[in-house]
Amino acid sequence: MVLGDSDLKQINGRVSKIYKKVVGKRELLKKNLDSSGKYLDEALDKLCMLKNTLDEIRPFSKSEDTYKPYKQYVKVMRNSLSSMLEEFDSGMKLKTTGFLKEFLLKYTHFFHHLLFGDKENLIKVFSRLVSDPGYLKHGTFTSSFDTLTSCKKPGSYIFRISTRRLGFWSIAYVSSSLEILQALCYDWSIIFSLNYGHQQGLYLYPRGKNCADDFSDLCGKIVPSSQTSSEEKCLRCGANSSNTRMEPCGHSCCRACYKEILEPPLPSNEPHRGRNQEFNNAVERVLTHCSSERVTVEANLRILNLDYNLSDSVKALIQSHGDREAAIEFLKQGLIA
Repeated sequence: MVLGDSDLKQINGRVSKIYKKVVGKRELLKKNLDSSGKYLDEALDKLCMLKNTLDEIRPFSKSEDTYKPYKQYVKVMRNSLSSMLEEFDSGMKLKTTGFLKEFLLKYTHFFHHLLFGDKENLIKVFSRLVSDPGYLKHGTFTSSFDTLTSCKKPGSYIFRISTRRLGFWSIAYVSSSLEILQALCYDWSIIFSLNYGHQQGLYLYPRGKNCADDFSDLCGKIVPSSQTSSEEKCLRCGANSSNTRMEPCGHSCCRACYKEILEPPLPSNEPHRGRNQEFNNAVERVLTHCSSERVTVEANLRILNLDYNLSDSVKALIQSHGDREAAIEFLKQGLIA
């Protein structure tokens, strides 16, 4: 880290302090977590990686075009990280095992997202993100709508650091029905989310301009590595044992979900079961095949998704032309084409 860069010094000082504090009470926390101590280990690993990465960052010189956006981004990152670490520190005092597991999982995601999922390419990814025309500096939920209001072209989008869910990224885009929708990047890093959205035809025009960067050259290949099966359930589907670990991000899931995540994107490809962005993709697909109102399609999909997977629910609604009762009959009788 360059001497005199106070922004990064403040960030790294706070990370180091929290890391030492959590390590000091590691054994006590593990007892509270029973068999789920791996959540704590993963959070600590990500904290340590974040600290090491911040040590290696060499800020741009003032003469470079990226210097100003770099300073602006670091300011937002510092404020976001500071708030989250305060909450993370206080959360270590919790005694409710179930809540503590969810808490640690949340922050493991957060620390992972700060690194963009790849330590070696941090500066390269960062440079591309802040110089991308779709990046909205200091953006909010409201300003995202304001920015895209003038864009009448479906596929127009912007992305920003979420102000409501600190540590996560948010993508706002114009749907095929010209509605402005926003999705949080819960399970993927921002570059994977943008790349997937580009392949699905959702994120095509940053601020309405025909110059989208799909970040395909930075996404790389996600390689699974088997891990010993445990009592922990897959965090994605909640049904199968979590026995596969994805690299380089380090997230765990079951083998079935892993295969679904990596299914090659095709025009007829259904989004995998998940939240926010994936659900919006599913709604968009149904809307292209039936004339129902968006709010009706969303309600029907949520109801069907309680008992059936999202992919089958989408197919059933399309076959029934938006009629939920007919879709349920198709699903019950296994008549999905």
